[in-house]
Amino acid sequence: MKKAAGALSIDDVISSDITISSKLSAVVKRSAREKRRRTGRSINRESQYNQQLVFGVGDSKTMSFE
Repeated sequence: MKKAAGALSIDDVISSDITISSKLSAVVKRSAREKRRRTGRSINRESQYNQQLVFGVGDSKTMSFE
């Protein structure tokens, strides 16, 4: 059986599928890491803000010395 010009073999298709899957997996993992990082920063900022409200403390950059 002759192969048409530009036709892909099953090995080409499988290899391409594996490459796409691994790239997609890397993107998903990176997105999950970034989301955890953003969520962690958000929780940390909120926690610091609440602590400042409750205890009336802050770092030297935000505190006023009267």
